[in-house]
Amino acid sequence: MLLVFATAASSHEPNFASFYPSGLDAVNLPGPRVLLIGVGGGELARVTIALERVGFRVDICSTVLVPSLPEEANSYRKWCAIVLGPLPKGARSFTQKQMQAIAEYVRTGGGIVFVGGMDSFSGENGRAGYFGTPLAEIMPVDLKPGDDFLFRDEVPFPVADHPVLEGLPRTWAIVGERNRQQPRKVATVLVRFAEDPMLVVAEIGKGRSAALLTTWGWWSQRHFVLWEGFPKLWANLVSWVGRAEPTPRKLEFEVTTTDKTGCKIVKFNGRPMMVTSKGEPFYAFGTSVEGSTLDFIARGAKWGFNLFHVWSNEIVDCARACAIAEMFGVKVALFVPQVPPFAKFHDSSTSGDNIPYPVPWHRVPDFYNPEWEKAFRQAVRKFNEAVKPHLDSVLILWVTNEPEIYKGWGDWLGPDFCIDTQSTRKRMRQVAQGQFVDIVKLNEFWSEGEHSYKFGSWDEFERRVVDELFSDYNADNRLNRNAHFWLINFVRNVWLKEWHLTVKKILEEEGLRAPLLSARHNYNSTPDLSLIPWETLDICGKNLYTHEFSDAYVVETWDAFRASGLAVLMSEWGVQPHKPPLGYLHDSDEINRAEQVVLGRVLASRCPWVVGDVWSNVRDIDFPWGFLDEFGKPKPFVELLGHASRIKPFDVWNPLEPGPFTLTPESFETPDVKIHRTKGNPTRKPGVVFK
Repeated sequence: MLLVFATAASSHEPNFASFYPSGLDAVNLPGPRVLLIGVGGGELARVTIALERVGFRVDICSTVLVPSLPEEANSYRKWCAIVLGPLPKGARSFTQKQMQAIAEYVRTGGGIVFVGGMDSFSGENGRAGYFGTPLAEIMPVDLKPGDDFLFRDEVPFPVADHPVLEGLPRTWAIVGERNRQQPRKVATVLVRFAEDPMLVVAEIGKGRSAALLTTWGWWSQRHFVLWEGFPKLWANLVSWVGRAEPTPRKLEFEVTTTDKTGCKIVKFNGRPMMVTSKGEPFYAFGTSVEGSTLDFIARGAKWGFNLFHVWSNEIVDCARACAIAEMFGVKVALFVPQVPPFAKFHDSSTSGDNIPYPVPWHRVPDFYNPEWEKAFRQAVRKFNEAVKPHLDSVLILWVTNEPEIYKGWGDWLGPDFCIDTQSTRKRMRQVAQGQFVDIVKLNEFWSEGEHSYKFGSWDEFERRVVDELFSDYNADNRLNRNAHFWLINFVRNVWLKEWHLTVKKILEEEGLRAPLLSARHNYNSTPDLSLIPWETLDICGKNLYTHEFSDAYVVETWDAFRASGLAVLMSEWGVQPHKPPLGYLHDSDEINRAEQVVLGRVLASRCPWVVGDVWSNVRDIDFPWGFLDEFGKPKPFVELLGHASRIKPFDVWNPLEPGPFTLTPESFETPDVKIHRTKGNPTRKPGVVFK
């Protein structure tokens, strides 16, 4: 199965929409365009929602795309403003030409907002490194080198009248961190702390520049990001620096339906949005179950749960789960059979080798290998034979956890994907040879200063390409820009897409046509979600863990919806009481967790793009997030979670708006439930009132 490689050899500039081929970025929305650069996850999504609700069209450039940003000022003119947030490598993320181009763009009439953080301005221990760069020259602060980062809770206060502050509350929220820099003489401080500026603006040549000397969201910023003025602040900042007047809008879509899995998929403009059963809204909620805890399907069904994610690659476990689910009128989500040979990393390990417990989902196969196809077909036949009598109970087949196909749970910056197999290198050669024809032309394109590739023949390319990409990346922690973008396009538009289509083709040929096909995605969103070929799938799975009273259930699932254009299922979520690294409260207990769990389920169900949520585990594995304690007794939150499941999802069809709710760092309220954080005796009642 061969696919057309989409990126032209002569193009040095990324097509951002190509990374969201079935998502909202593919919709030609009206309004002034904004380029948002920064780390992925809820931070980008939170700001994007704020901007798109008032009428901006936002292009997201996550870490993985920064090397391919333009190096000419004119290429930035399509955007009225740039928002530059934290990046893991700070100034080292950019080439000198990129920074010069952005600086020239601003001086000649563009707008830019610099956002603080440990990797912004000078940064923690000076690691951001923007001092002395062309970007420092267009900042409204007089940037000094060294450590400028400070954790300190303090309430800032406005000190000037300015369009950026119009419509904002006079009282600001607690801000937990800052970059300590002072304004230029030509700049104006709009908001400050007692000792330091927080918000500074300036005219830079013909353009405008703003510095928000705090970050746009993290655990220390929960008061700030939930502050009622937060969305308006972003709309005002971008409107002012970009000299733009956007018009608020609603996204409206035509609704059509198609049948699948004995259910209906309601679609917006051809994009699956919501699963319904027998014409009624179907919100999927439940938990993951292991082979040893399949009996929990019966217990969960009594609590009202209707979807169970089977955490096993054993066919007998899948068949038993289907039979139990059918008996109790609920549904299951299964993994497609995982069979070797598996794709390898550069060190010959596979993607599941770094996980401390057995998993059925982590390995991406060497699917170009005929031996894999033979083994997979045999496994699918057995799988189909086992589950076919109960196929109506199978709602979803997970392809794998993507993009957890890189080593060490890192990001998509390097070449160490699990692609180092003979069959994949041969496919890389086919794609490159079809694109460049002549190896000399490839060498010319894959050259940039000291980052040069010199392959003597296509045979040599096939033999050494992964080695060369790997050594180049490790040599200076950054790939040749052209080679980097070529690799990302290969992974996204060829390798992953052909993996999905190959699986789908074999499943259908072996008689498994009904279940929805999906990938599950872990944690931080945008860099990874944007690289999955969602147009080959039916639904988007999103794993999510959060801190105390948080809007992450909205912003991170919306981020997944925006990137995929598909209905989002919280394929795994959980709330820990206190244990690092995911504990959300230092002084919390199981009663606080119960309060947070109800918040998570109710808030997720108020998002029209979310069609369900699946709790992480029945039993504790390596973190204490299971349903049952060590004696098999349900934890305090379980019964409340069942009550929360009976709340009717808020059925609204504007993708930018969840149902109405009020969320503060200590409380949450909807028309159906009110929650507040409690303290005291561990046997106290949770602060949850169902209305």
